[in-house]
Amino acid sequence: MVAGTAEWIGAVAEAITALSIGAIIWQISEQRKGARRERARGFQERYQSDTFDTSARRMIGCMEVVDAEDCIDVIKACSNRPDAAARVLPWPDAPLKASVQDVDKTLNLFEEMGAAHKLGQMDKKTLLQSFSFPTIQVFVKGWWWICWERDGRLARQKENGVTEETYVEYQDMVLALRKENPSLARHRELQPNEKVRALCLPKDSKGKVDDDAAWSASRRLSLSLSDFVRGAEGRGVVDQLSHLASDLDSLSRLPDPSGATRPRGWQVILVPGYIDRLPDAEWERQWRAAAKLGKILDSFPSYPSLEKAVAHVEEAAAAKESAYHGS
Repeated sequence: MVAGTAEWIGAVAEAITALSIGAIIWQISEQRKGARRERARGFQERYQSDTFDTSARRMIGCMEVVDAEDCIDVIKACSNRPDAAARVLPWPDAPLKASVQDVDKTLNLFEEMGAAHKLGQMDKKTLLQSFSFPTIQVFVKGWWWICWERDGRLARQKENGVTEETYVEYQDMVLALRKENPSLARHRELQPNEKVRALCLPKDSKGKVDDDAAWSASRRLSLSLSDFVRGAEGRGVVDQLSHLASDLDSLSRLPDPSGATRPRGWQVILVPGYIDRLPDAEWERQWRAAAKLGKILDSFPSYPSLEKAVAHVEEAAAAKESAYHGS
């Protein structure tokens, strides 16, 4: 009888202990959920504040480009700005302008959200219901700008032992939101601008480049290269870029009696048509082909000789664009 009572008391004690542990686990879980909801509300309050809303609207306005020429106009204004607070970044077809601070403030908030999302500090339901559309919209509208800030590298692409980390947490969060709600991935307003597929920039474009001739050539080259790359897809982008580079190399070797000022040099970056492009072997080949094209443009000794290159790229792009629409 005593032994049975002891066993019963032991069983009750174990049950109480199990219930206590379960209650503690439940309490911890609820505390974590509360913390995630609180963190999400904090971001929501920052997002809905008048100052951030104004900056975000200005940022989206200047990123809402028609084509690659508009991208160059924004980058030129950024390069030659007096300071980060100056509202000099143009809106295409609108009199309003944004500042670099507007762009940085907007992207950095979403990068913070991405980091919190990665660490499990964000309430997923709140994020999906309250933030999903604007979160993705800002990223895809600014995709070409992000590619420029990354110097044409993709997220986590490695070069010379350095891994590209610019806005990586933000991008991961965007991709996770699209996975949770596949309709967002198909939404017409949430796609990168298909007309912006390449940017041909004066070297050191993140610093001051006070050279109107360079920016003029940059606009034309970026527009035509974007058309060329879009038309080359499905036909081997690497091979097509290599053929174009070979043609330009031949042009660069022609005599140039002008004696005019030598251009400052060029950087060619590709802008993928979709934001989940991976830095795989094919991308590496495309990335290196674009870099090679930039080096060949460097070899043109003057702006008059460079004009031949610009005209050739425009002709090649027109042919590719015609084939693209005819396919």
